[in-house]
Amino acid sequence: MGYRRDFEFLLWIQRLLDLSLPLITLMLMEGWRHSQDPSEPIIIALLAGLAYLVSAQLLGVYRNWLDRSMTAILSLAIKAGLLATALGSFLILSKPLDPIFTLNFLIHWFTLFILLLVGYRIIIILILMAYRRFFRIKRRIVICGRNEIGQQLAEILQTSPWLGYQFNGFLDAKGQPLDQPAQPYDEVFICLPTKEEAQIQQLLNHFANSTKVVRFVPDLFSFDLMQGSYSNLNGIPVFSVFDSPLKSVSARWVKRLFDLSLASSILLVIWPLLALIAIMIKLTTPGPILFKQIRYGLDGKEINVLKFRSMTVCENGDQIQQAQKNDQRITALGRLLRNTSLDELPQLINVIKGEMSLVGPRPHAKAHNELYRTLIPKYMQRHLVKPGITGWAQVNGWRGETEQLEKMQKRVEFDLHYIKNWSLMLDIRILILTLGVVLSRKNAH
Repeated sequence: MGYRRDFEFLLWIQRLLDLSLPLITLMLMEGWRHSQDPSEPIIIALLAGLAYLVSAQLLGVYRNWLDRSMTAILSLAIKAGLLATALGSFLILSKPLDPIFTLNFLIHWFTLFILLLVGYRIIIILILMAYRRFFRIKRRIVICGRNEIGQQLAEILQTSPWLGYQFNGFLDAKGQPLDQPAQPYDEVFICLPTKEEAQIQQLLNHFANSTKVVRFVPDLFSFDLMQGSYSNLNGIPVFSVFDSPLKSVSARWVKRLFDLSLASSILLVIWPLLALIAIMIKLTTPGPILFKQIRYGLDGKEINVLKFRSMTVCENGDQIQQAQKNDQRITALGRLLRNTSLDELPQLINVIKGEMSLVGPRPHAKAHNELYRTLIPKYMQRHLVKPGITGWAQVNGWRGETEQLEKMQKRVEFDLHYIKNWSLMLDIRILILTLGVVLSRKNAH
């Protein structure tokens, strides 16, 4: 919409302020002047600002900023601030730094940072509202189409006064007011489904000989969108239908760095356990230690997923039978490994190689993929992102055997929800919930 161009510059000012705010906050605190090396706190403050900027970008703080209520704007800013604070605290407290970085100093610093973060946003909103009111800059708006998108747009206009819009009601398909006497208006938003071509053309003809500004807002809710988002390609509007936040370069890099650092750290800690499991497998049953199975990875490309061998067979062909409860093919040691999910640990190597992620849709055997892609709509959309060792479906109870088609449909439903709503905080939440799932041993066989 047109008003976005007017505020694009404002969003870049916000990014610059957010980047420098930890440093500004530090300067307001006298304690930093007593540091042994004044340059160290300044560098840390700039890194903290960068951490907030990345967190805010990933959480969508700067995306559709003007379309949100004040509560939503402040809530997102606080979430990004808390994420950056947590990351900063971990880094600062995990290594010896200047003695001024006491826990008390950090609490005061981060508290003041959050307060200023919220405060200056409130000031910007109030300034915009005062500016609109003082100069009487207000566009009177009516909407054609009382559907989901029309109702949503009306709510935005009514709850976001800083936009400078005044909502004056709905019009019918002939351009006549609904439910109230006619009120003067400057702009018309047509919010009709694209299939209502005749009505849209009738409205365009009706307003063609007027001086009203007419905007078309396509009702895309009639489509089952995977990741509804809008972009502009050299003036041509483009809507994403099947997409994911993880398709952005910044998001992929953040997730990759998170995976690489955490997977490497886990391997450094548990390698003695891995060695012990490998020895026990070799001593108890004949066959290889690791089981390699071809599965689909990112964009449907084939990868070899690693697991500790837990069965007497190593099926990897066109016909694969899923493990079942009391499956006779599972070895005694393999049952223990599967019940505790220890058989999945070699997939940390897949993560380090970049073939998998710690969190994502669980990869299925190639034979199962080929079967379910013909039975479940949008099944292959799971491969818009890297497969994971654990996922949103698994921590919500859709783990283990899928002997009924409905179970796989529910797993796919949760996988697609994850892909559509990915964030670093969601990954962290899933990893924490996975610990509880593993301890419960539910559906593990």
